[in-house]
Amino acid sequence: MVLSTGFGDQLTVWPISLQSALADSGFQVLSFDTRDAGLSSESHGYRLDDLADDLISIAAAVVPDVQSINIVGYSMGGQIAIRAALRYPKLVRSLALLFSTSGAPHLSKPSSAAISGSISISERVSRPEAISRRIELMRVASGPGFQADERVASAIANADFDRAYRPEGVARHLEAMIQSRSVYDDLNRISCSCLVIQASHDCFFGEDHGDDLARRLGCELKVVNGAGHNLSEQLGDLLARSLVPFFAIDRVVE
Repeated sequence: MVLSTGFGDQLTVWPISLQSALADSGFQVLSFDTRDAGLSSESHGYRLDDLADDLISIAAAVVPDVQSINIVGYSMGGQIAIRAALRYPKLVRSLALLFSTSGAPHLSKPSSAAISGSISISERVSRPEAISRRIELMRVASGPGFQADERVASAIANADFDRAYRPEGVARHLEAMIQSRSVYDDLNRISCSCLVIQASHDCFFGEDHGDDLARRLGCELKVVNGAGHNLSEQLGDLLARSLVPFFAIDRVVE
C-alpha cells in the first residue's frame, strides 16, 4: 500500500490513525517524501509522470519483485497515482483518490484564498512568518467539520518546519502540476479498481472534481461532509472506514 502525498507535503501529512488502520488490515504501508519535499532530494525540471515513476521505483526498491501495488493518492498525489496506473497498468492493482482531480479544464477553480496561500508557502521567509503562513493555509483549507485546533495547527507547522523547510520545492511542485501533460481523456483506460473520495468544502478541488473523476473512472464516489482540503487524525479515522473495506474487497476479488 503506497501513500502518495500532495504538493509541498511531507510524509508526516498522513494521519497515524489511517496508516494504522491500513496496516492492521494486513497491508504493508509505505509512505515517502516526494522529490523536492521533506527529506527527499532536490530536483529540477520534472513533471508528474516523473513523480509517478518515482512512486513505482520506491515501491519496487522496498519490496523486490513486487507483483501488485495499491495506491492512496491525496491531492497532487492523486494525480501522481493516476499517472502511475496509466503508465504501469499491470502493476497497479487498486487506486483510491482523496480530494484530487482529473485536471479537466471545465472544472471549478481553486478559491483565491487557496491560491494565495499556496503561493505564500512557496516563498522563503523567516521561521515565524513561514509557520504563520502554514497555519493560515491550514485554516483556509479546513472544512467546517474538521477545523484544526490552533494549538494542534501550530504544533504541526513547527514540527514540519523543523523536519524540513523547503519552499523552493513547493514552487517546483506547483510548476510540475502546471507544466504536466493532461491525462483526463485517458482515464477510461484505467482498468484497476478505483474509489474516489471528495470533500464537501474543498477550496482547491470542489465536489465537481470528484464527480468528474468518478464518472471518468466508472467508480464509486464518496463525499465527506464538512471536510476541506486537508488531513487530520479525526478525518483519518473516517477515511479508514471507507478505504479498509474497499481494499479488502479488492484483495478478495482476484
